Amino acid sequence: MARSSGGPVTDDLPVGALAGALIASTVAVAVLVIACKPLMRLKGDAFTSVFQGSIRPGV
Repeated sequence: MARSSGGPVTDDLPVGALAGALIASTVAVAVLVIACKPLMRLKGDAFTSVFQGSIRPGV
């Protein structure tokens, strides 16, 4: 169904499921990286950089 405003049609998209998948996968990776912190032997700024790089979307 087209809209008169010319905007995208999102009625059929499972937005909630997509958001849930993105949030769940980000949290899972964050937990995994924190759990592996002792194995990485990184401290302070180095671990922060790895952590942020791990959960940041590649856009």
